[in-house]
Amino acid sequence: MMVPTLLLGIYITYLSKKNISELYHNLAVCFWIAANSMWMCSEFFEFEDTGKPIATILFSFGICILAYYYITCRLKNNFKK
Repeated sequence: MMVPTLLLGIYITYLSKKNISELYHNLAVCFWIAANSMWMCSEFFEFEDTGKPIATILFSFGICILAYYYITCRLKNNFKK
């Protein structure tokens, strides 16, 4: 079920490309789904030594995307008002 979930997340992200706020949030959700999938597979198939660091990197990408959005885009709009 992780493949259809990730594909649907990517599709929703593609559909939200006109709204920058939704785009960044949906992109972070895609990274979160990918990280959870990697984490789950690494525990199930017992390759935790390599799978968990990759999942951590994917989680970090999602956090960085949201941090970038809130620091740059959101603060710029607040200062313009």
